[in-house]
Amino acid sequence: MVAIQNFSFNPPTLRIQKGGMVTWTNRDSIVHNAILNDGSGATPLLSTGQSATLRFENTGSFSYRCGPHPWMTGTIVVE
Repeated sequence: MVAIQNFSFNPPTLRIQKGGMVTWTNRDSIVHNAILNDGSGATPLLSTGQSATLRFENTGSFSYRCGPHPWMTGTIVVE
């Protein structure tokens, strides 16, 4: 679970197992999303209180950003 709050992803780095899912929930009053930098996935724009989930089938480190606010970044580490 990743909370989007105060224009940041919390936790900024999340470790999960291969095949696991990550859910992002927007707790800000403005829309955000999560876009994987390698182009392998993205959530839709999320309004306040909305959530979206992506499954990670491959191991590795996956950095991501918010489309509307590209300075917001995070990393999913899949083991």
